[in-house]
Amino acid sequence: MSNEPQYSYMEFVTAGSRSRWHVRKLTDKGQKFGGGIDTTPLCGRTYPNGDRINGWDLRVELDRRHDDHTCQSCLEELNRVRRGEVIYVTVKV
Repeated sequence: MSNEPQYSYMEFVTAGSRSRWHVRKLTDKGQKFGGGIDTTPLCGRTYPNGDRINGWDLRVELDRRHDDHTCQSCLEELNRVRRGEVIYVTVKV
């Protein structure tokens, strides 16, 4: 079993200091700390113009301590995925 994370906190390029973090499923390319994320967050939100994904992953371990600063829709979807209720589908960019 790999120690590589399967999910990551991420932010869009439009994020501000009070913006909630999102959670995304990682591809085989791993985390993108310098930008260029390649999947949408679990809540399905896209970049404001709707036709592309533009953001980066955060160097923060996915942990319940950060729930208050995380998109609630992403958290709900992550919990559903972990319980095996859904299969997450990645978006090709």
